Amino acid sequence: MPVLAWLAAVPSRSPLFASTSSCPECDLSGLGFTPWASGSKPFSLAEWRALVPEPHDQINGRVPPGIPIPTNSTRLSAQLVNDVCFVNWWIPGRPRGYRTPIHVHPRPQTVCVVSGAVMTIADGMPDELHTAGECYLMPAMTKMVNLAVGNGSDGMGYTDFDTFRVPLGEPEWVVVEPGPILAAQDLQFVRDWHNSSSCTM
Repeated sequence: MPVLAWLAAVPSRSPLFASTSSCPECDLSGLGFTPWASGSKPFSLAEWRALVPEPHDQINGRVPPGIPIPTNSTRLSAQLVNDVCFVNWWIPGRPRGYRTPIHVHPRPQTVCVVSGAVMTIADGMPDELHTAGECYLMPAMTKMVNLAVGNGSDGMGYTDFDTFRVPLGEPEWVVVEPGPILAAQDLQFVRDWHNSSSCTM
């Protein structure tokens, strides 16, 4: 089944998807958290990280289980609407026992699990298991990781399909966990969002 058809068919576990009235920051007219004044220079990654409460190596008072590694993502589509870039990503996932580095998303983002299972560990929330066919919302400016807990035949603990909504000038996510993943973020996870051509390339 094509990914977009699959996405349309899967149910959402979250009532936040029901309407923008239950999720005001999901509405384009109220884009939520904007740390700079209109026309000002967007924040650097260091400035974004400074907004995230310490410690940057823990969530809910503990170091998350699993080994943090990056993943190569494939951009399926991107569309610019009112200076907001809507991007769809295919995420090939991580092997069982591996996870994302601790990070935050400046805006809420949507994840739909295609195969396997992933444990989402987020600050201030109970750990939550998501399996194939489920979609969920990653909250804004909240420390979190996704831990691969599935056991897929392709060696991946999970694969997912993500929809990111990114105002020009913001990163999709900001890694805060100290270590080599942090140093590599500029190369892998940040695009030139203040240049509208980067949304549609």
